[in-house]
Amino acid sequence: MLIAKSKRLRQIVGLAETMSVLSFRLWLSRPAAIRTWPGLCYRQFVSLAKKDLWQSRELEELFPDIQSMDVRIPFSPGRGIITDPDELVSVAVITKARKPQRMFEIGTFRGRTTRILAMNSGASAVVYTLDLPPNERDQFRQCVSDADNAIIANSETGADYRGTPEEAKIKQLFGNSMEFDFSPFENQMDMVIVDGAHHYEAAKKDSVNAIRMVSKGGWVLWHDFANYGDYADVTRAVLDTVPSNEVIQIGRTQYAAWVKP
Repeated sequence: MLIAKSKRLRQIVGLAETMSVLSFRLWLSRPAAIRTWPGLCYRQFVSLAKKDLWQSRELEELFPDIQSMDVRIPFSPGRGIITDPDELVSVAVITKARKPQRMFEIGTFRGRTTRILAMNSGASAVVYTLDLPPNERDQFRQCVSDADNAIIANSETGADYRGTPEEAKIKQLFGNSMEFDFSPFENQMDMVIVDGAHHYEAAKKDSVNAIRMVSKGGWVLWHDFANYGDYADVTRAVLDTVPSNEVIQIGRTQYAAWVKP
């Protein structure tokens, strides 16, 4: 049901599947928050069961040889996006463990994840990050969901990394990922982060381009995975692009990973 096309059907059935006393109390106290409940419950279930439509692994399972690690996480207001700290830590740990030299991020927003990639990679690493040009945003907002519309309205490309020491490692690119020419980056990236528009057509095309850009043994990470609400199309796009048994949900987070054979 998580990958059903109808948002209303997903949410109704998802809520029925995860109904509890706590969900009823949440419904009474914060009706708007109940929309996120099914996704939270389902990701928790997969992280405990270890496998359902896809597999789930904790960071220590993915990197068993690492005994301890120091990672850096910047704090900055979400400006319309509330991100679980576990998700920020996951990106930092994966970056530090994999030691990527060339990274590509689709969807900059304010650049918090961009900065995390730069902070936790080597001195010679480069982070390419792509965001919509300012003069195309109003037009693009007419083609996306209300959730993405609000994100674009609150975006300020690069605000979270601008003026920091990490800015020197970041190459800001502008363009609509549906039309952008990714060919110069094909088979060149050690890691690709997909966090652009969330409707199916964009998520699918971004996924295909991510797989083309990443080199053998490289990692693709998708954000907003296993989400019952406006972003369920991301899950559908991922499962339509790579085999579901090769998809790894990172713990209870909304990050999914795939490693190119």
